[in-house]
Amino acid sequence: VRDGLVEVEGALDACGELRAPISGRSVAAWEVVVEQGEGLFSWRPVVLVSSSESLAVVDASGRIELAVAPEQLRVSGPSLSGRAGPFLAPPPAVLRLLRRRGCDPRGVIFCRGFRWRERVLRPGDHVRVCGVAQWTTVTPSSAVEARSEHGATGGYRGLEMNAVLRAHEGQPVQIKS
Repeated sequence: VRDGLVEVEGALDACGELRAPISGRSVAAWEVVVEQGEGLFSWRPVVLVSSSESLAVVDASGRIELAVAPEQLRVSGPSLSGRAGPFLAPPPAVLRLLRRRGCDPRGVIFCRGFRWRERVLRPGDHVRVCGVAQWTTVTPSSAVEARSEHGATGGYRGLEMNAVLRAHEGQPVQIKS
């Protein structure tokens, strides 16, 4: 991997697990979008949140760490989705997300129209990640771990350097499964 804008493909590795907020699934990363209906065919995003553990992409040549703040993470792939309307309130998990954003789900008489989708990534998922790669110096203790974990040589990570993928200026990191 060279410094600069890159696309990396491999298996997702995570240091820990989270619970997705709507489904409760055990995941490495998640993204939730909740939209409010405006008229018959128009939707306005009212919630866009994501979270992840420490992530990396691993392939035959090595490992690249993902340095991604939650607001910079965008997850693409299959989703769990649902809708609510005048006679059907959103589920409790969606209501919590709406209330945290100061959005009242009630209309004048009935519930407002909402739709939502939750996308998740699990450890081991095959992913493609777009972002900015940057080589950084590895501390001596990390170099020893790298040597024992991945051998004396190899691809993204040598003994003294570590590749990190970050968001491009003003852009999110796209993770596609």
